[in-house]
Amino acid sequence: MNEEAIQFIKGYDFMRLGQAINRHQWQTAAMTIRRMEQQVQKPGLESFAKPFAGLRQAIMCRNEAEAKQILAMVTAKRVRMLESCRETEQ
Repeated sequence: MNEEAIQFIKGYDFMRLGQAINRHQWQTAAMTIRRMEQQVQKPGLESFAKPFAGLRQAIMCRNEAEAKQILAMVTAKRVRMLESCRETEQ
């Protein structure tokens, strides 16, 4: 995985997105997911594109339960990627 992908996975956008959804700040969540969708166009992050599209749709519909469910899936994928990065560093 390249350095840009690692920086994205380690970034705070995931936390910001979760906080915005939790606090019902839909405009903030929409702007955050838009920025994140632009970043996943880079090599190594294509696997996030489909869940982000679903997350964007849930945010636009203000469907908190669906947004949280998709975010949980994305977070699990992110954790697996972080663990694999740590294993390759050692």
